[in-house]
Amino acid sequence: MDQHQDANTWFGQASSLFDARRYQGAVSKFDRFLTLCPDNHEAWTKRGFALNAIKAYQEAIVSFDKAIALQPSQALAWHGRGLALAELEHYTEAIDSFRKAIELNPGDRRAWYNQGRVFLLLEHYGDAVESFHQAIQLKPNNYRSWYHKGIALASLGQYDDALKDLNTSLNLKPDCYYAWNHRGTVLRKLDQPQDALHSFERSIEHNSDNAPAWYGQACVYADLGELSLMLKCLHRALIVSPNFYRIQAETESAFDAVRYHPQFQTLLNDCKL
Repeated sequence: MDQHQDANTWFGQASSLFDARRYQGAVSKFDRFLTLCPDNHEAWTKRGFALNAIKAYQEAIVSFDKAIALQPSQALAWHGRGLALAELEHYTEAIDSFRKAIELNPGDRRAWYNQGRVFLLLEHYGDAVESFHQAIQLKPNNYRSWYHKGIALASLGQYDDALKDLNTSLNLKPDCYYAWNHRGTVLRKLDQPQDALHSFERSIEHNSDNAPAWYGQACVYADLGELSLMLKCLHRALIVSPNFYRIQAETESAFDAVRYHPQFQTLLNDCKL
């Protein structure tokens, strides 16, 4: 077998392993291929995505940089580089990479979506809304884009618009429990407590070990002055995630009226044991 045949064999095997999600094996085969064909930007790009999949993000960036050096117009390599940088919490650099990917391929809805996710992390909510809007234009039936656009709008205080987008997300995926949670939170902001309770209940139907839903219900019952129901729901949240929700409850404004009630204090103190 000559070198050309060897290279084709390694690339074929690497691609097959990649498609089968056997990423560690794919990296090994791509390495063999690249010793024979180091100028193949496609192999460097696929190797980078395989490394992303196994959480070897620094090495993935090196691989994407190799691909970009060989082919600066390789939009997919810029996209993969942005994903790796985001995982390393280098958010500003990640945005730069996503922007380059979108400049080269404006029709890549995943790049728009992933850019939106990073804008959310940076708390650049207006930019996030625009990114998710572009992703939706390219694929209107993606519930995740509608969900995250709703989150960004809620963060801007645009609760009516946020509710519409969360409703669209849930029409597309009715069992998305975390969308029901955020819908409940938005409805509470809109002073619609019964609808908020219903939304949290729907979330619990799809995931009973769902501390945010139980906690959300507790807040609504506190707003309504329903002490026993509030304590019951808060207790369920604390069972699932005691440390986090004890800290949350200690500063939650919804509980100000019952902050020094003996049953409330006992519930929180029991979590410290």
